[in-house]
Amino acid sequence: MLTPKKQSAINSNVPFFPDVKDKLNHQKCQLSQRNQDTLSVRFSKDYCYIKKNMYFCIQIILLHMNETSIQRCTPEHLSLYGEIYADAFAGEPWNDHWTVEDATIHVGEILESRQSYGLEYLVDGQVAAFILGSSMLFHYGRTFEINDLAVSPKYQGQGIASLLLDRLIDDLKKQGIKGFHLITAAQGTLPAFYERHGFNKEHRVILMGMD
Repeated sequence: MLTPKKQSAINSNVPFFPDVKDKLNHQKCQLSQRNQDTLSVRFSKDYCYIKKNMYFCIQIILLHMNETSIQRCTPEHLSLYGEIYADAFAGEPWNDHWTVEDATIHVGEILESRQSYGLEYLVDGQVAAFILGSSMLFHYGRTFEINDLAVSPKYQGQGIASLLLDRLIDDLKKQGIKGFHLITAAQGTLPAFYERHGFNKEHRVILMGMD
């Protein structure tokens, strides 16, 4: 004998679901609470795992909803690069006290080099990040030094740095660059970040300086 709930579903031509899981499968959306810290949301083949920090996951979703692109750095955006650089390097792990004016000069000196190459990341037509460096010829071939990789604080944690770095390396390898190197903070997350992209710590050379 059908219950009133089942009979109502049949009369209204709405399929009856014995439990919530089947209903979510029917809608191609699965929700499962694994524990208090982890929520897995599935829409068809697209997954978004949220672990303790829903904010950054939401930001990534919103970022991909915007119109984004990567293109060559241009002198017309130099002042924007200076602002992004000063803001980005004011945070961890650097905590540098750059003025926008000095940061703009710093970036401009690299950008003006004949051997420079750089890319900018645009979100809805606005510069959100950039990567910049220059190449130098050695006896074994031309290598590229990554001088600057800066992401505006409002866009950090969304994978933009990885996109720029991977694209830069791919572009320059096609141009015949034999190797890449950079200087980064010894502490914090940056060494691990670059190692994930194929960089290794150099043991044959050391960085030396003098005040």
